[in-house]
Amino acid sequence: MVESLRGHMSALNTLISDSARRYDEDALNRGTRPEKAVADREQALLDRVERAKTSADRDSLYVQLAFMLANRGDMRARDYVSKVEDTELRKQAQAYLDATLAMHFVEKKLTDQALEIVHKGELTPLLKTWALAQSAKNLVKTDKDKALEIVDEAATEARRIDVSDANLPRALVAVANAINVVDVGRVWDATFDAVKAANSAEGFTGEDGELVLKFQSKGQSSVHTNDVADFDLEGIFKDLATKDYDRAVELARGFQAEGPRAVATIAIARAILEPKRR
Repeated sequence: MVESLRGHMSALNTLISDSARRYDEDALNRGTRPEKAVADREQALLDRVERAKTSADRDSLYVQLAFMLANRGDMRARDYVSKVEDTELRKQAQAYLDATLAMHFVEKKLTDQALEIVHKGELTPLLKTWALAQSAKNLVKTDKDKALEIVDEAATEARRIDVSDANLPRALVAVANAINVVDVGRVWDATFDAVKAANSAEGFTGEDGELVLKFQSKGQSSVHTNDVADFDLEGIFKDLATKDYDRAVELARGFQAEGPRAVATIAIARAILEPKRR
């Protein structure tokens, strides 16, 4: 079996470029060897760019540089990806790293940077809506007027999604969660909008909300999945049930599909039946 595997590995090695192999080795050895300073790693890659013999090799190195910086929230990543000559590769890499930057800024609660990448970056409407909604929640304690403005922008962005797309109700649920924090008086109308959207969309279950980032090229590939609770019905319906049980039940009955109606109903039941935490 070992000999067979070695034969397969030898055959596959002939299909992989040296730059891709070194990139994979760096990823595999991370944590087992002392980390180089980011500046040193960046310079080492730039030196290899200078020695690259083909535009494809240079493109691969620029993508590595961009991804390395994007994972640390460094906006210079966008400068490196702009140097990629292959149009399709540049487009794919730009979308992936802009999404990576947006998620990094939201996670770190760097609201100014998150808003900058929303307005500058190549993001999907779903990702823009999520980033804006999260930014609004992060701002509500320090600048409520700005938070209100941003949550309205999130709602506008959500409505750019096609009515048959399951991402529309997911986005509107995220908006409702943000409004529940920023302007609670509007939360019922916002949730009703999500219910209506769910009835027109195919494949919306009301749970398992996530953001998936994918990048695929000849020498590199990456998939990043991030669970997003604010896309799911459970949180918003549990909270609504504690505000007005009858009204929450009526909203849950508005779902035409069994899946989301069940998720909302169970969330309401849990909110009422589970013992309150001290």
